[in-house]
Amino acid sequence: MSTEPQFLSLLSDSVPELRGDTSRDSWPLRVNRGVALGFGFDFGDRRAFMGSINAFSAVGFRIFSVTCEPHLVFREQAHLVEDPYYLLSLQVSGQKSIEQHGRSALIRAGEFALYDSTAPVVLGVGNDYQSVNIRFPKRDLAPPDRAILDELSLETASVRDGLAPL
Repeated sequence: MSTEPQFLSLLSDSVPELRGDTSRDSWPLRVNRGVALGFGFDFGDRRAFMGSINAFSAVGFRIFSVTCEPHLVFREQAHLVEDPYYLLSLQVSGQKSIEQHGRSALIRAGEFALYDSTAPVVLGVGNDYQSVNIRFPKRDLAPPDRAILDELSLETASVRDGLAPL
């Protein structure tokens, strides 16, 4: 019998896929591959850009961490061709603004917010930006649970307080 520690089998299909820094020219491709959704980007008048994304998949979830300089990220109607997902964004440092469904949220370090892949969204990434994000399929949730998550979309919550105050 093996004395090796046994890890959770649900992470057994986890395969690191993207790692490392990137430039303004390659950032859109790396993010779209890392998140596995289509986004557009606006770097303003910045000529230089640095960012890093690490991503992997596990049991239907897509988990990605992002560290980067300020820029604008958006999903327009033309990007909305994939399966429906929720994206949970946990802000590690810096801040991010999110606009979707006529609502907006500003998440700071230690806060998180949920948004929807099936609707246009604008994300404003600020200075000292670092986040951990989880993309998970809507189809795996029962309709009542999807309705609750739709209501919680763009409601910010603290990692200390959780969802109870909402």
